[in-house]
Amino acid sequence: PTYAAGTYRLYSNPSIGLFGYLAARSMGEPFDGLMEEKLFPALGLSHTFIQVPPDQMGNYAYGYSKDDKPVRVAPGPLDSETYGVKTTAADMIRFLDANMGGANLDETLRRAILATHIGYYRLGDMTQGLGWEIYAYPTPLDVLLAGNSSGVILQPNKVTSLVPPARPEDNVLLDKSGTTNGFGAYVVFVPARSIRHRDIGEQELSHPGAREGRIPDIDGTGRRAGLGDHPLRAPLPAAKADGEVKRS
Repeated sequence: PTYAAGTYRLYSNPSIGLFGYLAARSMGEPFDGLMEEKLFPALGLSHTFIQVPPDQMGNYAYGYSKDDKPVRVAPGPLDSETYGVKTTAADMIRFLDANMGGANLDETLRRAILATHIGYYRLGDMTQGLGWEIYAYPTPLDVLLAGNSSGVILQPNKVTSLVPPARPEDNVLLDKSGTTNGFGAYVVFVPARSIRHRDIGEQELSHPGAREGRIPDIDGTGRRAGLGDHPLRAPLPAAKADGEVKRS
């Protein structure tokens, strides 16, 4: 390897896919089946799929490539484990609620979700969890944009290992962005404030800097860090209806 293990952070799709593959292998069952038959139902995600069923294909949204051509998620190595989940905006909110302890989960699943909030490495103001990126709250906008910048996403960055790992906290901001050709998503939540926000697009929206006008109140002031008023201080209402199936 270019760097010693545990010294640099570099985003890698295959690493996330391998993590999912190994988790499923440790349980002795295929990844797709574990997700669709066990995990999604346990989380109450009734419109979330790895393989979109035939009777839902009419709801399966197309994304749009950079040249404005309709596209869907393409097959690839470890595609199910890396980027294979298709969901709706309403189910995404349900998933965020589960991460904030708001869903009726059994103790095993609750502890498993909480384990993803443990911090293992620090890069600037960001602490790396299992997928989630964690920030002290209130979170200034420039800190959030720096942590989601192309330099952090696309380049190797030296990190500090946290020994022991940082325990999960409620008064923090957790976020995650993701994009494939034609699709982009960004989610953010603050457990202590019951704030959650999701942004699912049909074009690439790789990080919050690409959509500053839609970032929620992240600095605790009731304003988007100078971007204007935004009424997200109170919890968002539960979504009443599911829309199109989107890539998550």
